[in-house]
Amino acid sequence: MRWLPLLLLTYLTAAFIFASEPTVWIARFSEREAQSTLEEWESWECSNVSRSTRYSLFEDDGITVLKAESRGAASALMKPTDIDAFRYPLLAWRWKTDGPVLEKDWSVESDDYPLRLFVIFEEKAGPLGFFKRIVGRFQGRALNYVWVPEAAGASKVTSSPVTDRVQMIPIRQGSDRFGTWASEKRNVVEDYFRVFGEKPGRIIGLALMTDTDGTGGTCTSYFGDIGFLSQ
Repeated sequence: MRWLPLLLLTYLTAAFIFASEPTVWIARFSEREAQSTLEEWESWECSNVSRSTRYSLFEDDGITVLKAESRGAASALMKPTDIDAFRYPLLAWRWKTDGPVLEKDWSVESDDYPLRLFVIFEEKAGPLGFFKRIVGRFQGRALNYVWVPEAAGASKVTSSPVTDRVQMIPIRQGSDRFGTWASEKRNVVEDYFRVFGEKPGRIIGLALMTDTDGTGGTCTSYFGDIGFLSQ
């Protein structure tokens, strides 16, 4: 019976590892081959922008990640989901940017960010209504977690210049960590209630974006694995 302690140790170790991982994976880029396709993600193009950000899988220090290259461009990748926000309220991910090279000064009004992560919530308008313009307005609501390229005067939550149904939440600022990976974790239920003053609906989509169309600059950024954890 000498094998029992070893078997128990193996079981407890595996249970600890899996308990610490996201319960619902949105992106497992690390399990993909670099240069493979992104067929499970949908492209979200901006109708008033002529250039699109280029997204591809890329090997960074031996790990496959999503690479976003923007040269005076703007577009996003979106993945539909159907997640109970109250059951899985914690969003965990990592990201990195080499930093934007801007042709003019950055400001909140330029609406350019080296890194964005949208969490899209269902409303009565129906699933993915946020991405459909109806009578010039967006349907649905979204939290937009952003990395702000400048530190001064950009730390507070603000409405998107496009619509107040999207709230911009800065969680990284400045250039001190450009070129290094940052790990993030947010309680999306708490953030939603804080900025919209009510409980959220189901999480119906997640979008990733790097954009430089407002400043006409150049930026290369990266996204790692993304998932929701239960409490």
